[in-house]
Amino acid sequence: MLPQDTGAQMQHTTHQTGMLLRTLYTFAGIATLLALLPAPAFAGRIFIDPGHGGTFPGATYGGVKESQLNLAVGLELENLLKQRSHLTAMSRRSDTNVTRSDIRTWSQQGTVWRYATDGTYSVTDDLQARCDLANAWGAEIFVSIHANAAGSSSANGAETYWRDVSATDRILSQRLASYVQQAYVAETGMSNRGVKTANFYVLRWSNMPAILIETGFMTNSSDLTKLKSPAFQKKAALGIAKGIDRFMAEKPFAALYPRFAGVDRYETAARIADSGWKTTGGTVILTSGTEWPDALAGTPLTRPMDAPVLLTQRDSLPSSTRDRISSQSPVRIVVLGGVGAVSDAVVDAAVAATRRASHTVTVERIAGDNRYATAAAIATRLGIPADGRVFVASGESYADALSVAAYAATGPIPILLVEPGRVPEATRQLISANASSIKQFEIIGGEGAVGKEVVKELQDTGRVVRIAGADRYATNLAVIRWFSATGSIDPIIATGTDFADALGAGALAAKSRRPVILVHGPGQVPAVTREFLLNERLRTANPTIAGGSGAVSHSMDWMLQKCLER
Repeated sequence: MLPQDTGAQMQHTTHQTGMLLRTLYTFAGIATLLALLPAPAFAGRIFIDPGHGGTFPGATYGGVKESQLNLAVGLELENLLKQRSHLTAMSRRSDTNVTRSDIRTWSQQGTVWRYATDGTYSVTDDLQARCDLANAWGAEIFVSIHANAAGSSSANGAETYWRDVSATDRILSQRLASYVQQAYVAETGMSNRGVKTANFYVLRWSNMPAILIETGFMTNSSDLTKLKSPAFQKKAALGIAKGIDRFMAEKPFAALYPRFAGVDRYETAARIADSGWKTTGGTVILTSGTEWPDALAGTPLTRPMDAPVLLTQRDSLPSSTRDRISSQSPVRIVVLGGVGAVSDAVVDAAVAATRRASHTVTVERIAGDNRYATAAAIATRLGIPADGRVFVASGESYADALSVAAYAATGPIPILLVEPGRVPEATRQLISANASSIKQFEIIGGEGAVGKEVVKELQDTGRVVRIAGADRYATNLAVIRWFSATGSIDPIIATGTDFADALGAGALAAKSRRPVILVHGPGQVPAVTREFLLNERLRTANPTIAGGSGAVSHSMDWMLQKCLER
């Protein structure tokens, strides 16, 4: 290298060395900073509710509104929780009302709770809107932030509230309140007024563990000075965040109820089969795990055949299904659906899995050209019951068929599938062939699922009764009220947003004569479902969950316990 290049090289090397040292110092600084932060907590879904806002400002002293103080702490808390990998949602991000409309709220008429509009707008609507946001988002914990006020200016310090009604609150809300109170006092130096119970609206009607923290007294000059300080607001948020971190790091949502679950839909169906059917000989029903119509239309077969429903892929028999067949060694396999749903190769694999000579295993395939024809074929196999009843449900959405499946099995009563605006040809032919036996069609679902055109056509053969609600969850509960108006309810909980685990749930419900109650997604209890559970809690047993935590989260167990107030 030429001499002039040597100098350039030395300069370049010196520059690289400086860059490396600065990088190391930067990493050291980051490491030092990280060491000062709490250890990463188990990430949770945290709903932050800065109390008051808009036309409901809360307390106002010295020209300062409580709603502004609450929001300042809430925004700081959101930032800290996001840094700790939590997911967050907020009831408001500015000094506004959460709603300005008359929305459905909770009220009691005698012994009956109603979730309905009352014709007037009040602060209750604004409080309910906060709960609705948290519930619909599927929050795991609810944290409401407030500042206190008192008649005496000497009152000072912080206190945290929880509602003492359910085990969810006594175990989880109380623990969360305790951790937040301890960390808040330690971080801010505020006087410790302790952890207390109260019946605040947002604590009751949020579905998840919930607390309300009073960060200090606006009526106390010393507290108010602190509450107005941005530096103090950061400390306040840090204290609350540390309490939440500690709570979530303990992974609080342990399973509370019995649960049938596997690593996927196929193993879940196998575990459900283990729970209720004979483990040697007998019959198994094999159907598609990627489509729902055949399995649900076939649920009424499970009782007369005393057979579980096992799921398969079209061209491959899952190992969990193969193992369940092998352990039972059935002498009969009933296949629902054509070769497009369950191939002949899969049927052969199922027969081989019985460990019996193939000629000793009876295989029966019940199928049609499509889902409607297969449902009609299943109905033909069942026959029309003596009372002439037939259930009718949409062939495009599984929830309504699942809701009625357990009741259909008790007859057994066929489940016919229709399109929203027409009766498919296969269904029409089945009805025509059995017109003298059919006396009543019971439609499950609203007009969006089964339209007026279908009703008009069915009325040519028999009486038509519609059992429906405003959506799939309301329809689900309408079915339970219709068929289980009295007596105890021992529910099975399944998701209303994915059919996979619900296929086995329908068979289990049919076997044990138990209704299926649908919840929304892994962690949301619809308001209509909470209304039902609250009003029917005295005759409702603790539920059984169908599906893994991806379908119905473990936090759902605790939400249901809170909804049942036990």
